[in-house]
Amino acid sequence: MKVAVAGTFTLHKLQPMLEEGGKSEDVSIQARVYTSYNLCADEICNKASDLNGFRPDVLFILLDIRSLIPEYLGLAHTSKEEKKRIIADKLEYIKRLAAIFMENNSGAMLVIHNLEIPAYSPLGILDKKVEMGMKDCIRMLNTSLEEEFRNQKSVYVFDYDGFLSKHGKKSAFDPRFYYLADMKLHDGMMRELAKEYMAYIKPLKRLRKCIVLDLDNTLWGGIVGEDGFDKIKLGPTPPGNAFVEFQKILLALFEKGIILAINSKNNLEDGLKVIREHPHMILREKHFSTMRINWQDKAANLKEIAEELGIGIDSIVFVDDDKLNRLRIKSVFPEVLVVELPEDPSFYAETVMELNDFNTLQLTEDDKSRGRMYAEERQRKELQSKFSDMAGFLRELQIKVEIEEANSFTIPRISQLTNRTNQFNLTTRRYSEAEIERFSQDRNCYVCSIKASDKLGDNGTVGCAILKIQGDDAIIDTFLMSCRILGRQIENAFLSHLLERAKSRGVSRVIGEYMPTKKNEQTREFYRDGGFFLIEKKDDGYARWGLDVSSYQIAYPDFIEVMREVSADA
Repeated sequence: MKVAVAGTFTLHKLQPMLEEGGKSEDVSIQARVYTSYNLCADEICNKASDLNGFRPDVLFILLDIRSLIPEYLGLAHTSKEEKKRIIADKLEYIKRLAAIFMENNSGAMLVIHNLEIPAYSPLGILDKKVEMGMKDCIRMLNTSLEEEFRNQKSVYVFDYDGFLSKHGKKSAFDPRFYYLADMKLHDGMMRELAKEYMAYIKPLKRLRKCIVLDLDNTLWGGIVGEDGFDKIKLGPTPPGNAFVEFQKILLALFEKGIILAINSKNNLEDGLKVIREHPHMILREKHFSTMRINWQDKAANLKEIAEELGIGIDSIVFVDDDKLNRLRIKSVFPEVLVVELPEDPSFYAETVMELNDFNTLQLTEDDKSRGRMYAEERQRKELQSKFSDMAGFLRELQIKVEIEEANSFTIPRISQLTNRTNQFNLTTRRYSEAEIERFSQDRNCYVCSIKASDKLGDNGTVGCAILKIQGDDAIIDTFLMSCRILGRQIENAFLSHLLERAKSRGVSRVIGEYMPTKKNEQTREFYRDGGFFLIEKKDDGYARWGLDVSSYQIAYPDFIEVMREVSADA
């Protein structure tokens, strides 16, 4: 990851802090920091600048109030019309910077700081009595920034004022360092700022999407097997109210799309009784995608949970009050994020809220439904267990798929899938929203996604593909599917659709690529199993497969209902 920071005061210590932060997250970060005294104009607008030559994946722009609005204290005594003009001018300047950077750095992400709202006003307590007081002017500019970039892909506004308020504006700024070295943040605050920046960097490389929870002394106080159902600490009064609050935070994350699972050493009947019947439980059985309530080793349980859900072990966050259990998971699965819960449960909720590992750069409808979808998957497994043959089970499911050409509604989810899907992903090429949008507008490209549903629920958007026409060939640049729906031949139906689409474009051959990674071994023979012939194979495992579609009879699995394709213009 190439990360750049352009700021209007001394920030050079951020560089090692960002690179160190990357190491702790297993992300290799190359950082560069630019101190600008011309409001970042030369660094961003000059195509030959070091910043543009660096080609960052992410740029953070820190325009502090003293640099952007040197006359900000004078706003207290300025006319209303002049205040509006100043706000409009500053907003236009920032918009212009953003537009030039994005034009020169297609595919990059831009994060712009809002402005610190000063604690001091020359008007004192009268600042709120004046129409458009000094502080209100800065708030208006911040609000305008948020509104301007709210719907602009790849541009985000960092709440710098909120960051300073959280840590204390007075303690963040040391006048001695400011006047001597133009440092407006001391070292401790820069380290905190580097941590906040990681919230934007992590989603580009890794998504933590599952929280695996213990039960006793984690979701409730006490040990249900010893204290009894009626004596555990869970309710509106202390200390049970701390556990209720903790569960509320977890429920909010579930509703955002985070998967919840249980890994507890306990009697199954005792644990389920609390989950199903306790009057103060916030989280119920329907909120958990899978449960391991037994006396097995927790590391073995965790491996089973990941395999059952079809997710990478590195996407899991493990929450357990027991230090020995935490050490066990750390030693076996260092890629799992193990949360160090404090001994006092009063701080459980705060500890989880401090994590910045559940951020996503876009929140789609599929994200919001993920937790529910995985919980519904448990019902499918229960149904499958009642059938002796897979064919009977698949017919019973009544599977429907809808294939949709990329449009403004689906592009965020398609980009998200290319960046998150690792296992059933033939090429593992990562694309930003801007790149997906560009492909969708190219007449020689075809970008689509596939939704799946059955009688037990809606699986949402479970796959996407990118087809590129090159003369008489159609190249499958990207083909990926969510692991949670594999085994139902939905991937075969999707491939048939791509072949049908390529044939309609008049090409004679479809070429599929396989680019091996540590996680996509299961897709190695996908094209061969689909009737393709091997064109070439390299020593590193890369392979190209071909299929003559001019005479190929395209067929869909007969138990899947394929809905008509929705075009981009629909």
